[in-house]
Amino acid sequence: MRDAPNSRRKHYRRVQLDTSTRVPKRGSGSSHATHGGRMDRPALPRDHSGRRTPQRPLFLDRRDAGGRLAHRLLAFRGPDVVTLGIPRGGLAVAHEVAASLRLPLDLVVVNKLRVPHRPDLAFGALAENDIRLIDEVVVRSAMLTATELTDAKRHGRDRLHRLCQRFRKHDTQAELHGRTALVVDDGVRTGITARIACQAAYQRGAVRVVLAVPVAPHRIARTLTYYADKVVCLETHAQLRPVDQSYQRFDPLTDADVHELLHDDTVSAIPVSRSRPTAHGAAAERQVAE
Repeated sequence: MRDAPNSRRKHYRRVQLDTSTRVPKRGSGSSHATHGGRMDRPALPRDHSGRRTPQRPLFLDRRDAGGRLAHRLLAFRGPDVVTLGIPRGGLAVAHEVAASLRLPLDLVVVNKLRVPHRPDLAFGALAENDIRLIDEVVVRSAMLTATELTDAKRHGRDRLHRLCQRFRKHDTQAELHGRTALVVDDGVRTGITARIACQAAYQRGAVRVVLAVPVAPHRIARTLTYYADKVVCLETHAQLRPVDQSYQRFDPLTDADVHELLHDDTVSAIPVSRSRPTAHGAAAERQVAE
């Protein structure tokens, strides 16, 4: 198992976070913008007693989120762009993006490594093609032993292998060499899944990676700009909260749903393998992408 490549750090100085404008919700004309690197956030509504009340869901469902996200990604339509959904929920959002922009749709399979006895806390993640990401801060704070780390990694690799077999079956990965990858999820909470998904896209040969999500915590969205060339996020909030709170309907997806989305006729066929560019050619393509 290889650690995620550090060579992508040369992308850091040119990454962007696109949250300057947002597509208004139905029946709402509100918006927020950045001023001097700071994002203005609308205050929470208050009831008659002056106490803050929770905001209403931002999206009707994943299809609604994907359609609004596609509107922000119009500039990325092209023959060398591939949409990568993070299953399961992220694939539903990615499908709507791919169908709206007439782009190929593929997936990037990711599995979180969770702290024993704390299933809500992840200390790392694994992705296809032997990509591994470990959060040493969480490992130290959870006081994980070497045995616990080894067991968790082994179980994580086994589960990742099973997920790949279930989701891909006889399908092959889309060719990403020399192309732009749109990595799409249905939301971000801690960011570890999005981080390793972007690194997996680079590992597969993408010359440019754009992370597109409907919602994320503001601080995490800023951090994710170190892992992709551009981050597109429709809505940000100040605190960590479950992704499902941003949706009115957040139904789970089955394996059959994943297979149906991947083989839907409304999305373009995935690109087949082609000759990989040389080092000089890849550098020239990166300059064009910039």
